[in-house]
Amino acid sequence: MSRIKSLLLTLVLALVLISLLAGCAPATTTQVPTSTATATATTTTDGKPQGNLVAALQGFGSENFLTWLDPKFSTPQLMVYDMLIYWDHINHVLLPGVAESWEVSADGLTTTYHIRKGIQFSDGWGELTATDVKYSIEMQGSPESIGKTAQARRIASMDIPDPYTLVVHMKTPYPTFYLDFSMANSGVCQGMMCKAYIDKVGEEVAGQKPIGSGPYRLVDSQLGDFYKFEALDSHWRVVPEFKTVTVRLLTESSSVVAALKNHEIDLSEVPNGQLEDLKTAGLGTEVNPVGGSILMVSLGGMIIPEDKRYDAAKDNKDPWADTRVRKAMAIAIDRAAIAKAVYAGLAKPASVPLLTLDYDKYQYPYDPAAAKQLLKDADYPNGFSFRCVSSVNPNDAQAPRVMEALAGYWEQIGLKPQIATMDYNAYYAQYVVPCKTAGDVTLTPINSVADQLAKAELFLFPNVQQVVFQDEGSYAIYKALSPNATYEQRLAVVEQLNQYYYDNVGPIPVVRTARTFAWNPATVGPWPHVEAAQPLYLEYVRHAKPLNNYRLFIPWPGR
Repeated sequence: MSRIKSLLLTLVLALVLISLLAGCAPATTTQVPTSTATATATTTTDGKPQGNLVAALQGFGSENFLTWLDPKFSTPQLMVYDMLIYWDHINHVLLPGVAESWEVSADGLTTTYHIRKGIQFSDGWGELTATDVKYSIEMQGSPESIGKTAQARRIASMDIPDPYTLVVHMKTPYPTFYLDFSMANSGVCQGMMCKAYIDKVGEEVAGQKPIGSGPYRLVDSQLGDFYKFEALDSHWRVVPEFKTVTVRLLTESSSVVAALKNHEIDLSEVPNGQLEDLKTAGLGTEVNPVGGSILMVSLGGMIIPEDKRYDAAKDNKDPWADTRVRKAMAIAIDRAAIAKAVYAGLAKPASVPLLTLDYDKYQYPYDPAAAKQLLKDADYPNGFSFRCVSSVNPNDAQAPRVMEALAGYWEQIGLKPQIATMDYNAYYAQYVVPCKTAGDVTLTPINSVADQLAKAELFLFPNVQQVVFQDEGSYAIYKALSPNATYEQRLAVVEQLNQYYYDNVGPIPVVRTARTFAWNPATVGPWPHVEAAQPLYLEYVRHAKPLNNYRLFIPWPGR
């Protein structure tokens, strides 16, 4: 069959599927579109999933399945838990999840969720109800939470008028709360937990032996090595094609590539530069330009007194507290060269890190001569020393190579960077969370979400989970925004911040990456990879000869 005929057939089948699944769209007070698709339980052709899929990840986070304690461990969490609201990043629509509909009051003070009936927790733990949703949201705002703390703590109270309705009352107007507790705005997993199970066994046990309502259940694991999941035979969202999925931890890119070539694993994200070699070896490959992120330089100690972790003795004392120094460091970087050398040309020079749609508007030039002059103007003609923390970020395995390149460019303008290799999780816990980063330069990836200001609220303002950059000017712009702001008004503030960060050199953008994947075509068919906030949706991976076609998410065109 020709490619054109294949594409036409796929389109026709997609339209038929959508017409069969069409329902009523949830009412919201924003113009973020909502899909009309609804979901019903389905099974594979013969009624049961089959076979085993072995995938690899280069990072597991802190290996805790409780999302308020470990928001970084997203891919396995997605297999075990269901989300409140999903997000189709390709078509930019919200997809009903555990909440089959929701609405926001006119004053922005109340969000009401209508919970899907019949969703069951695994291992006989009963039906998921509004009580579990309330508990899951509450824990994100608990004192020990490192997840969506700021958003959850804006809640005044929550009511459960019946088992399938949750009413969330805010302290101040918050009309986009539902976006922040959806995949549309979340770079981390926010799964719905089983309150009865956690109350009975405690957080320590539940964190290692999770009970969720997702399409897979955890059946075996070894910390730092692997997780093995078993598929349910029926599920409201998706019945996986693979009966078992084993997720291995392979921290080195070379180990991932070797394991793929030797057919020890079936599927993994891979370094951009290895894609052609893997193609030649007969593996299936994919470039996902939507699923990447902007890699940016975080300048340690850029914290303002409004942050409760502010330390007057250390913060804002580094040379980069001077805008001229930040600009010198920004224009000393040849982003195009890094994109070509590190990412095999599959990355692009990045603009300011709020992911404006106009990627060329906020680009910094490569001008080392001007950078040297700026350092002289700032009274650093002989440069200064600082620590470059190099680690394998779970969202960008190439980060260590990028840091080496950055250190080289900064040395060329007279600076004295000292590279220190550290475990990502250890550094995050010991330095990033308590804001003890003065004197350090690190790399942080930031990905696109529906409401980009929400992403800024996680990185760029006081008392957020991970400080990347704070200053009084940007915070003043943010504070001027009405708490009852609409989605469109919030986007307008993002543009103001984009211009401000460009002029004053906030976080330094480096490259905008694409994600690249490879798989064994004897086991995995043309992979209907679907993009949201996470790199891998393993429950949606199909056999080489697909067993069924039902998916909540709409696959890429032509899949």
